[in-house]
Order: sequence, then C-alpha cells, then structure tokens
Amino acid sequence: MTLIQTINSQNIQLNLRIANVGKRIGAFLIDLVIKVAYVIAIINVIDFSNVMDIVDHDPWSRQTLFLLFFAPVTFYTLILENIFKGRTIGKILVKTRVVKPNGAPAGFLEYFIRWIFNLVDIFTFYGFIGVFTAAVSKKNQRIGDILADTIVLDVKKEFDINQTFYTETQASHQITFPQVTMLSDKDMQHVKNIFSRAQKHNDYPTMKKLRAKLDSIIQTESRLNDQQYIKTVLQDYNHLTKEFRF
Repeated sequence: MTLIQTINSQNIQLNLRIANVGKRIGAFLIDLVIKVAYVIAIINVIDFSNVMDIVDHDPWSRQTLFLLFFAPVTFYTLILENIFKGRTIGKILVKTRVVKPNGAPAGFLEYFIRWIFNLVDIFTFYGFIGVFTAAVSKKNQRIGDILADTIVLDVKKEFDINQTFYTETQASHQITFPQVTMLSDKDMQHVKNIFSRAQKHNDYPTMKKLRAKLDSIIQTESRLNDQQYIKTVLQDYNHLTKEFRF
C-alpha cells in the first residue's frame, strides 16, 4: 500500500492511501462487464437489422442511431465520475475514488481529461501504457491522472465510523478552537479512543488529564467543563477537515 502525505487548505497534514494497480484493474474490469452487459441487452432487445434497413440510405441517421444507442457506454466513466464524485460502479465496489493530490474532490475538467486519455492509457496496446505508467509512477498515476493532476485513493469504508475520531457537526457549527489544526488525524484518533473509554466508565480523572494535555498542546483558555471541552475539540477538528472525509 502506497501512502502519501499532503497538506490541505486548512494546513492539516493528511495521510492518503493510493490505490494499487490491481485495484484499479479490478474496477476497470467490473465497469467493462457492465458495459458489455448493456451492449448485449441492447442488441437482444432491438432488432438492428430492421432499424438499419429503415435508415439504410441515410448515413447521418445511421450514425445518429449508433451514437444514441451506445452513448451510455462511451460516456459511462465521465458521467458516473461526475455524479458519484470520482467513482464509477467498479470504483464503488472495490472502494476507490478519484481526487486531487491534496485530497480535495476533483472536478469536471479533471474527469474529462482522464476520460479523453482513456484512448491512450487503456485503448492503446491493450492497456499496457496505462498499466505500465501507473506501475512505475510514485503515486500510481496513469498518463490521464498526471495530466489531470489527480490520484486514485484506496478508500476503505468497511470500518465502523465510531472507531474513528469522526464527530457529528452541524453545517452552522461555530469554531471555538481554530488551533486544533495543530493536531493530526492520529492525535485525534487517540483523543477519541481515550475520551470514549472515559465516558463509558465515568472516568472523570482521565478526562481531566486528557483536557490538560490538549490544553498544553493547543494553548486554549476555556470555561467549558472537561467533557464539553473535549467534545468541542473533536467537533472543531472534524468540521475543519470534513471536506476531506470520504
């Protein structure tokens, strides 16, 4: 597994897992099966010989019909990555996603560049160019990724969200301690684990020690009680980094 470190717009260091070539091929093959299934279904449902006979003397009509019938296959990746924010059905099933190198969501232009360069990466030399480029690239990027300035993340969603530092916040949440960005994801995971155990056992001395440790790091002055203080720190951190949670 390849890990890269990056700094987001909030000056927070993120550790991102890069999807390996095997996962990327797996997602592609799933999407390919879906496309082939669609083509087979269309051919079986529509009698193309009769349709072609009707427009036999009109080349423009023939081309228009072909475009209409096979547009979902042609634009499959471009459309789905835009709808599902960097994912196709294959990527959803293998748990990968296209993003910017700083962890921010990619946009239509990036998806479009990647889609165009499928012609080079995937459909030239049976995909050898794309596989080779991704295999030798430090960030497992094919040519389309390099030109679009994107990476493909390995996003494992099977964990319980309660096992992370994630804490629910409202869109209107007001930041109390902006200096929480001095802490890392690993720090916040540790804080959440200790706090959860302390809450479960009503261990107020541990909460007091945890609060004191946080206070010494981020240099805060607050009259909140220990529980509310720690909750606020978790919520502030989550709110400041939520755009990078997948």
